[in-house]
Amino acid sequence: MNYRTLNDLNTLILNNLYKIPKNIDLIIGVPRSGLLVANLLALYLNKRISTPELFSNNIILSNGISRPIDNNEIKTVLVVDDSCNTGNSFSKTRKLLSNNSNIDYIYLAAYTTNNGKNFLDIYFEVIEWPRIFQWNIMNSWINKNAIYDLDGVLCENPKIDDDGELYIKEIINAKPKFITKYNINIICTCRLEKYRNITEEWLKSNNVKYNNLVMMQYNTKEERVKANCHAQFKADVFKKSSSNVFFESDYNQAKIIKSINPNKLVFCVDKMIFV
Repeated sequence: MNYRTLNDLNTLILNNLYKIPKNIDLIIGVPRSGLLVANLLALYLNKRISTPELFSNNIILSNGISRPIDNNEIKTVLVVDDSCNTGNSFSKTRKLLSNNSNIDYIYLAAYTTNNGKNFLDIYFEVIEWPRIFQWNIMNSWINKNAIYDLDGVLCENPKIDDDGELYIKEIINAKPKFITKYNINIICTCRLEKYRNITEEWLKSNNVKYNNLVMMQYNTKEERVKANCHAQFKADVFKKSSSNVFFESDYNQAKIIKSINPNKLVFCVDKMIFV
């Protein structure tokens, strides 16, 4: 798995600023991920920024404010996306910008496959599939057959765990954290089975799509704490499943899950890294 973090991206941009022509008048970021790269470039190079849609309507962003422009003042534009493979995104952007044919457009992607190079003027790094980025991992293809931890991943960890009314209030009102657009294969949580109805109601109200919800079968928190098998429980579920990736919040638990499933992927959400 080729994985790149936000820190990797920032370092890559800084190390490749020399590739950007000096005569750039404007940077256009292709939404959504391309805007991340475009914003960093615009800040480092002190350039104005826009999007394909805004620029096609003669609008740019200046210090966070949209303002109209005279296209005659724009001669060279850098069009930026985070990655390129099939070229589909850039093809759509080219069509959108085709009305301004008097402008010299330069197309750049921070990351590209060898095939993607055919659609680019500038690129920073070649990485082939399978690849994944920190900024879109929670809504990427890797989620199609995943197991998710609940507390700390789909929602914030409860601040109170008294196995009573205060805890029930916490999980009923838990704040959503990462809600993927994909259907989750299994949600595996160390919450007790007796809280299933409450948990299912929360998942439904927050539009979480999933196939199975696996919970611990102990009767009380004391029994669960005494067993001290949180990571083992999750690792066993992972091992028996067809899922190929487990999204776990706690780093120490993630390491144990990985040690029991060495041939599968384990992603630690707290650190945003593969273990």
